[in-house]
Amino acid sequence: MEYSETFTKIICHFAAGCKQVALLGKSGKVLEFVILPDDDYLPGAICAARIAGKVGKSAYFARIGLNALGFLPMPSGSPVFTDGEKVMVKVVKSAYGIKEAKLTSDISSADAQELESVFEKTENPSVIRPAPDSLLSFLQRHGNDLAKIVCDDLSDRRNLENYLAANTDIHTRIEYVNGNSFAEYGLDEELEQAALPCVTTREGIRLFIEKTQAFWSVDVDSFQCIRSAAEINMLAAAEILRQIRLRNMSGQIVIDFITDQRHRISQKVINLIKEELKNGSAEAFLAGISPLGHAEIVRKRVYPAVSEVVKDS
Repeated sequence: MEYSETFTKIICHFAAGCKQVALLGKSGKVLEFVILPDDDYLPGAICAARIAGKVGKSAYFARIGLNALGFLPMPSGSPVFTDGEKVMVKVVKSAYGIKEAKLTSDISSADAQELESVFEKTENPSVIRPAPDSLLSFLQRHGNDLAKIVCDDLSDRRNLENYLAANTDIHTRIEYVNGNSFAEYGLDEELEQAALPCVTTREGIRLFIEKTQAFWSVDVDSFQCIRSAAEINMLAAAEILRQIRLRNMSGQIVIDFITDQRHRISQKVINLIKEELKNGSAEAFLAGISPLGHAEIVRKRVYPAVSEVVKDS
C-alpha cells in the first residue's frame, strides 16, 4: 500500500514563502507532500533565546527571534530560568496555527561546545545555527533509494551536487528545471486538492477531512458506493491511510467508519490500519477503538500539514 511505500523521486519547487516538496513512489504517484515555510525556525535549528515568561510550574515561553516565540517545556528538576535570561534552545517542532514552535534545552555537549562562543556574543534572540537543509536531509537518509531529485532553485542544485560529489557511492540523479518544477510535472493542482476537505474515491466513497484545534476528524460516507459496510470500510481505510501521509496529517486523528448497531467495525479494518501504520514513513499507531466505534490514530508530527500552508479560497 502507498502508506508504507518507499519513495524514489523528489520534486522540489521553491515558491514564495515556502519550499514545496513532492515525494513520489515507484509508480510515479505522489505519496507525500512536504511544505516547509521559508523561515529560520525549522526543526533542528539552534537559537540563542530569551525567556519571556513562565507557563505553569515547568514550562516557559522563549523568544527565539524578534517576532518569533517558542514554547519550552522543562523536565522536573531542571534549572529555573528568570525573565530575560539567555538560554540555548533547539527547535523540535515548527510553529503552526496559533501554536508556538516547540523547543528543547537538551543540546548535545558537542553542539553546545561548538556554538558557545557565538551564543555568548549574541545579544538579541536569533538563530545561531540553521536547521539542516531539507533536501540534503532526504538524500542523506534515503541514499540510493532515490533515483532522482528535481529542483528549480540554483542553490538547491549546487548543494545537492556538492554533496553527491563528496559521496560517490550515492547514485541519485539531479535534474534542474529552469522554471516551476511542480508545473513541469503537473503537481500544482494535485497539491491544491490535498488541502480540500472532501475526497471522493473511484468507488464512490466520500471522506470528509477536517482539522480542529485538538484533532483531525475523518468521516466516512458511503455516498454512491453500494457495497457492504465491511467492504466500504476496507476501501475507506486504505484511502484514509493514503490521505494521512499525502496531507501530512499528525497528532490525534479520529475516524468515523460505518458501524453496525453495536458500533463495531471489522477486525480486518483494524488489522489493516495497525499493519500499515507500523510500516509507515512516520511514527504512528492505532490508539484504540472508542465505545462508539471511532478509530483513533496518533501520528507524530514531522512536517506541517498541507492544509496549514496551502489555503483553499
